[in-house]
Amino acid sequence: MKIAFLGIKGVPGHHGVEVVVDSLLPHLAALGHELTVYGYDT
Repeated sequence: MKIAFLGIKGVPGHHGVEVVVDSLLPHLAALGHELTVYGYDT
């Protein structure tokens, strides 16, 4: 499955949803999903 994360402030994250995305990415990749992260520089 292709999964995209939109509007992330940065990876690795320091607080909030970025920390959750940080912890999810390796698990989803290990399951064979194709991941794309779209973020922006703060």
